[in-house]
Amino acid sequence: MVNLIGTCVVAGNVRRSATIALGKQGDNHFIELKNYEKFPERAEWGWMCLPDDTWVHTLDGPKQIKSLINTEFVAMVNGQPYSTESVGFFSTGTRDVYRVSTKQGYSVDATDNHPILTEDGFVSVADLNVGDKIVIADQTFMTWGADDNSFAKGYIIGSIWGDGWITGNGAYICLYGDEATTNRLNELEQYAKLVGAQGAFQAPTSQNEHRLASKVLFSVAASYGFSNKGKRISAEIESESSEFYRGFLRAAFDADGTVAKYRSGAHGGQVS
Repeated sequence: MVNLIGTCVVAGNVRRSATIALGKQGDNHFIELKNYEKFPERAEWGWMCLPDDTWVHTLDGPKQIKSLINTEFVAMVNGQPYSTESVGFFSTGTRDVYRVSTKQGYSVDATDNHPILTEDGFVSVADLNVGDKIVIADQTFMTWGADDNSFAKGYIIGSIWGDGWITGNGAYICLYGDEATTNRLNELEQYAKLVGAQGAFQAPTSQNEHRLASKVLFSVAASYGFSNKGKRISAEIESESSEFYRGFLRAAFDADGTVAKYRSGAHGGQVS
């Protein structure tokens, strides 16, 4: 009964009051009711959970749940703010989670009883079927957390990701052939200076490669998780400002971007 009350009542203070009223202080059995390792048969009645590395869009930008535990925050859904309780997220122990993936590349990990919004309303993960259409939040016009150099940092990191590489102590941005226009070379040099890297593109090689190299660029790239072992979209990039996102995506498309038309008729970007 206590587990079912916790599931049905969504107002936190009411839920806590109701469950506390049913238990006795010092009753270990009551205290352990949501310990699903000890009572696995209760898991289906318990908390609907997400892993702590799940990304949540807040008023201050994207954050992982692990940084929001016991912290009040404002969640954003379709551009609208929703305040949490003072406790924010909280740990509910160890549970099995399942990955829900879409054809467009979106995915989320959640417990089997977690509700997912579909075109037909909320459906638990366990009851989803292949082909169900999931509703994705639209944060298109949101902005957050920018400073004066956010776009420049995003553009530099996007350029290294798209058309650069990392060595043991250096980072390089390379432009080839027709893409090395005077405007683009000057623009990249300007953005590099804004993040503290001085210098200019070297004269083109016999392969018509223009190269901008700097130890400062290496430090900036390393701060976003890039190394000579690989370049990936790191948590540091994910948690950046909206202007950083804009700079990063523009640089990625300037480097290797094309525009494709999905079968649904909507246009979307692809980076090769």
